[in-house]
Amino acid sequence: ASLVISAYSPVHYGSLIFIESIFDNSAQNDGLSGVRSLAQVGNYLYTAGYSEDEIGIYRINQDTGKLNFISVLNANMLPDPAMLNGPASLVTIPNSDLLGVVCSVSGVLIIFQSDPASGGLIYFDSIAPRADDFTIKPSDTAPETNPLIGSVALTYLPNASMLLTVSPQQNLISSFSLDL
Repeated sequence: ASLVISAYSPVHYGSLIFIESIFDNSAQNDGLSGVRSLAQVGNYLYTAGYSEDEIGIYRINQDTGKLNFISVLNANMLPDPAMLNGPASLVTIPNSDLLGVVCSVSGVLIIFQSDPASGGLIYFDSIAPRADDFTIKPSDTAPETNPLIGSVALTYLPNASMLLTVSPQQNLISSFSLDL
């Protein structure tokens, strides 16, 4: 039995219409284990598969809205596999083909470039900041403290060209200017 729930005729809920639900590791789907976030770049949807340290790649059917699984990007495909430990939040960088990912376990912010033809992700840049990198910091902060550890949300501010992360574990917001 398949674990894909699809509506073959529209199911209306007020102004919303149910299309489908898809499950991890069923009907050729992957990248949904412990999914924390979604982001769209072009015709592709990306999922933050937190539990398996991977990003799912789905093509969006522009006529029906249904998702077709393409592949996953897993940690072994990066320069350092430890970078993609706990992908918690994804964000699209408007007017570009870039996707930002913050990983709450590794404390790394990764930028990928999305291939418009395949949806594949190409490593673009990353940062794993430490308190010791900054000239001004609270005196009680250990030099190896990474402000991205525990991050659960990532957003992009287009007017300021900045990425912001939120870490409730450390009770802070971290901001990064994006110079493209």
